Amino acid sequence: MGSRAHQTRGGHWESQQTVKLVGLEKILDFQAVHPDAEGWLTSWVALVRAETWKNPQEVRNKYRRASILSGNRVVFRFRGSSYRMVVRVSYEIGIVYVDRLGTHTEYEAWTL
Repeated sequence: MGSRAHQTRGGHWESQQTVKLVGLEKILDFQAVHPDAEGWLTSWVALVRAETWKNPQEVRNKYRRASILSGNRVVFRFRGSSYRMVVRVSYEIGIVYVDRLGTHTEYEAWTL
């Protein structure tokens, strides 16, 4: 887990822990089968590693099309909604767990 510093309104510096991403191998495996998803996923990984999400609303503020589910799960739609990625976020400890990725058709068959 990394950290990022920012200055408060009072001029003091605070350090915030950035999230840790667990399950990168699932993303890499998906990219190998769906190379057209690589650009979006590579960008998503870089952006998420710099985040400091503390609650689901912070995720929605960054990703307006993300669907927030129960159990701190988030569904990201990408590549024109051709693909879906489901993650679990442990906001209190700053970890994003990649649960699964699939096509729209595969997603429709999943029990979430």
